[in-house]
Amino acid sequence: MRLYNVHTLEETEALIKSHFNSFETEVVILDELLNRVLAEDVYASIQVPSFRRSTVDGYAVHASDTNGASDTMPMLLSDMGSIEMGQAAEQNLKGNDTLYVPTGGMVPEEADAMVMIEYTERFSEDTIGIMKQALPLQHIVGVGSDIKIGDKILSKGQRLKARHIGALAASGIFEVCVYKKITATIISTGDELITTDQTLNVGEVFDINTHTLKHQADVLDIEVIKTHVLKDKRDLIKETIEEGIKTSNITLVSGGSSVGDKDYTADLIDELGEEAGVLIHGLAIKPGKPTIVGKVDDKLVLGLPGHPVSALIVFDQLIRMYLSHMHSYHYHTVTGCLTQNVHAAAGKETFVMVSIQDDEITPVLGKSGMITMMSRADGYIRIEANQEGLDKGESVTVYLLD
Repeated sequence: MRLYNVHTLEETEALIKSHFNSFETEVVILDELLNRVLAEDVYASIQVPSFRRSTVDGYAVHASDTNGASDTMPMLLSDMGSIEMGQAAEQNLKGNDTLYVPTGGMVPEEADAMVMIEYTERFSEDTIGIMKQALPLQHIVGVGSDIKIGDKILSKGQRLKARHIGALAASGIFEVCVYKKITATIISTGDELITTDQTLNVGEVFDINTHTLKHQADVLDIEVIKTHVLKDKRDLIKETIEEGIKTSNITLVSGGSSVGDKDYTADLIDELGEEAGVLIHGLAIKPGKPTIVGKVDDKLVLGLPGHPVSALIVFDQLIRMYLSHMHSYHYHTVTGCLTQNVHAAAGKETFVMVSIQDDEITPVLGKSGMITMMSRADGYIRIEANQEGLDKGESVTVYLLD
């Protein structure tokens, strides 16, 4: 019989990072980049803007031609026409001349200021009155004032959102190198488990871990290739794990991670992983002690507890450790004050499900197999191993599950 040799989460993270540090990359075009993770720094190859642009609708002027201009004493300038959007400013703007330029349009080289249209008035077909003195460079964005050639646009590890993709497009970068999507196979094991299309009999329960873990994988931007609900049959579980290893970056086995007669996961990982096998069997946390971290063919294989809350928390913690190689995985968190005392397990890091109402954090208590704990919870808090618990009114950080 195997015995637990528990590891802290810090030890586990170090071990995962030392064994799993190579991710495949691919080049992807702009319209397919949402939520992808950059595999390299990106540098600008053009200047932004590439020409002097107006930030207002108005008239391009020599600032010195507007000295002393006011509502009662406008400066009269010759109207030389207008610059259309997307058109080069080729007109020669001499002293006491002006040109209309729309917002974002190109400002003639000779002009050193823009006057907002609100401070102008047409006096005749070819005369514009300037009603307010302009300052040099007023309302003009210079060449390269936003981005210069060679500037770093985005950093390796950045998860790309709409705003980042827009920055790439503006910089003339239409494809970048990103990490390939992480894929997973989820296996839930137990003689008592049935799928949602089966009829529930006495002693049986509907499997929920494949559904819970699949959707939490979606939250973490992991593509689930396939899910399985299996009876505790050793050969069948082994065959399915092998299939998961061939088709996915991560294979998750929920149930079978303890040390009972039908807990096959650890032995199967050792059988399949000739060079590594089981790296960790047991975490110094509650809930989630009977957790397995394994390596087979350079793929991550996790044995998760069968209890839904334990499986969800351990999955959330360990997968973020794994993904942190690609980018700095920031938890979505909120802070608030506890509405009651919370006890912790001696010598173990303790995770407690909580609900959130405004800035009040209420523990959702119960056994880790209780489904209502998940349905009522918004996230969880972490209590360090050296703490006996937390007091009512104490400020805590909640790690949100979505």
